[in-house]
Amino acid sequence: MKSDAQLKREVEDELKWAEGVPSDAIHVRVDRGCVTLTGEVDWGAQRHTAELVASRTLGVIGVMNQIAVKRDADPVLIAEQIAAALERHALNDAKRLQVDVKDGVVTLRGEVGSQEEKRAIHGVACASFGVREVVDLTIVV
Repeated sequence: MKSDAQLKREVEDELKWAEGVPSDAIHVRVDRGCVTLTGEVDWGAQRHTAELVASRTLGVIGVMNQIAVKRDADPVLIAEQIAAALERHALNDAKRLQVDVKDGVVTLRGEVGSQEEKRAIHGVACASFGVREVVDLTIVV
């Protein structure tokens, strides 16, 4: 079993190699194999990627993601940006989705045709400017 100090080093090393993640802005604490991530990033996608990287590190039992997204954006602008991105990606079910934004949290509702499309829609929302978190309530029909 790895020590907490060793896990901390490994998570920090993995974050350094993660594309698009500002590892110098993320702080890692480990307690009995449980990782806590803190700090501030510019994009929700960076926050999400940091959590994925930490959770995939061998020996990590769990991850508590307390990373804040520091940029605020107008909720209407976020919703418009997500709708435009979905249209650019030519996702068939995008017109049937409901996108709600409050305090940087995007909630997606509606029906999609496949798991692949569900993942693509979630990814588009996560990668949008000003998004802190995505709550994906879409269902595959």
